[in-house]
Parts: sequence; structure tokens; C-alpha cells
Amino acid sequence: MDFYIQPKRRPQGQKVTRKLNITKLKNQLTAQDLQLRMDSKLLDIRNDQSSIDEQWESFRDTVHSIALETLGQVTRNHQDWFDENDQEIQKLLEEKRRLLRAHQNDTTCTAKKAAFNNIRSTVQAKFRLMQDA
Repeated sequence: MDFYIQPKRRPQGQKVTRKLNITKLKNQLTAQDLQLRMDSKLLDIRNDQSSIDEQWESFRDTVHSIALETLGQVTRNHQDWFDENDQEIQKLLEEKRRLLRAHQNDTTCTAKKAAFNNIRSTVQAKFRLMQDA
């Protein structure tokens, strides 16, 4: 008897809403600008859609588009610790990969498994130190 676990489905085609930069709302001028734009646009929304779902979608899309225009998207700031330590990181990863291949080629050898586990924990610890520095 064969059992097969199906992977979770990832439905395609769904629109991902972009995150808004709500930290801009701390500025009074930006908050007032957003409020004025909302007031003017929400008055223009028509309620003659046939269903409550269409009314909700119209309201939701209008509010999100106004907020996106006013506040903008959140920008991600990546830390630059990787670029500073690139050569050291590459050496550590190469050593870890070498020991992983050795362990995978001979899975019964406990010394190779112990060496791989040791280098893996060492690499993780060094990466954390680099990241914190």
C-alpha cells in the first residue's frame, strides 16, 4: 500500500496586496492629505452595484489605492553585513558543502556525520557573530 502526501496547493493568480508605509502617518501633513483624499474619493463611490460583494470590492480597492498613492510602499532595508564578509562566508560555506558531500557519499560513517554537524553549527555561530557585529 503506497501513501502519498500531496503538497499544499499555492493558488496562482491571486493579487498580493502591497504593504503600506504607515510610518508616514506620524507626519500631520501626510495624515491630513490622506484624510482629504479619502473624503473626496469616497464621496464619488457609487452604491448602485448589484451586490454587497461588489460594493465592498469597490470600497476596498478605492481605499487601498488612495493610501498607496499617499503613503507609498514599505521599502526593505537589507543589512550589508554579507558584503563586508563575503570572502570569509564563501570559505565557510565551501567547507560545509565539502563535508556535506562527503557525508552524503558515505552515510554510514559516523565520523563524517559528526564532522558535518560540527562545521554546520560552527558556520551558523560565525554567521550570527558577523551579523551582530
